[in-house]
Amino acid sequence: RPFAVLAAVLAVASSHSAAAPEVAAPIVRRRPPHASLLRQRQRWNMTTAREESRTEWGIVLRRYQMVDLELSRLLIEVAGAGADVAPPSADDLEAKIAKLSVNLKAARKDADVSDDTFGTMETDRRLDAEDKAVLYKAHMEQRQAAGALDSLGLAAAEAAENFVRNLRARGQAKQQQQQQVRQQGARARVATAAARTSAPQAAPQSGGKRVPSVAAADLGALRRAVSAFHVRRAAVDEATRMAAAQASA
Repeated sequence: RPFAVLAAVLAVASSHSAAAPEVAAPIVRRRPPHASLLRQRQRWNMTTAREESRTEWGIVLRRYQMVDLELSRLLIEVAGAGADVAPPSADDLEAKIAKLSVNLKAARKDADVSDDTFGTMETDRRLDAEDKAVLYKAHMEQRQAAGALDSLGLAAAEAAENFVRNLRARGQAKQQQQQQVRQQGARARVATAAARTSAPQAAPQSGGKRVPSVAAADLGALRRAVSAFHVRRAAVDEATRMAAAQASA
């Protein structure tokens, strides 16, 4: 009889299993790969520390390369403007300045991330004093280079902002000058009609010297600021390549 009861229980369980809907296997979500080794490990050896430092410094340099590109584009756009050439739109120039300012801010943030990463290396006991001294020297050189590029980038952005501000002021002065010329012409015509004489009339005065669209001083200041940033960035890139070559040798 116990065997009969067991057989009945198994039969009931089998019928319920056949009628139950299939349950899908749970979905295992993979964690996305991390861009930084710091997020995968909190302890360093000399190889991983060098690789991480090189990776994060490369990110900072790419930010400054983008700043350099925006400055070059801005300078090309304004370089052809003159007294007889329509200047670029001040709104367009301000949009470019805003873009390079965003990249400058992002570069500073990336440099701060690199500082935080280096802080974990300084406290890692797996790195000996000699390793930490080598990493410290490289990091300080990177920080000095980043600080110089940040200062030159801010100076170039300020020169660009002054250029746009003076561009707007000159545009307003030019409009006022043109309005004065039209008013003088209208008064001359009224005087001619009232006099009804054949005597030659003096030509209306232009109201002063012609206001140039772009001042040479503003353009020169912008050129110097952009050139200073470009030269410094190129030197930093070259120093970074030389350091990488020496480390690989």
